Amino acid sequence: MNKVVMRHRTTSKQSKRHPFGRHAARLLILPAILCCLFLAGCKQEPVIESQSGSCGENLTWDYDSKSQILTIEGSGDMDVDTYVWSRIPIKEVVFPEGLTSIGDDVFYGNAQMTAPLHFPSTLKTI
Repeated sequence: MNKVVMRHRTTSKQSKRHPFGRHAARLLILPAILCCLFLAGCKQEPVIESQSGSCGENLTWDYDSKSQILTIEGSGDMDVDTYVWSRIPIKEVVFPEGLTSIGDDVFYGNAQMTAPLHFPSTLKTI
């Protein structure tokens, strides 16, 4: 018994057609371009909710975004959330004499510090 195999013949125009239609390339390229533009415009700048605040019972902090200097004032132990200053661009930190401890990982991952750190003589714990 002979098997008959039927093949579908296509013309050269049919074989070059995209399975989703002739506008598929445009439909796929446009979202890709928009996505790239969106991501390029979404440069994630670190956002800090306030420019100053409390960082211990007798300690305050002030951040100058133009000079990128974080100044801590007062005395005693630092009591702040972990990673609190990790995502803001800090080039220099000014520690006061009277500071006795610095919180865990408060500057973790902040690779923008370029000025040397000068720790006060009263500092006991980092």
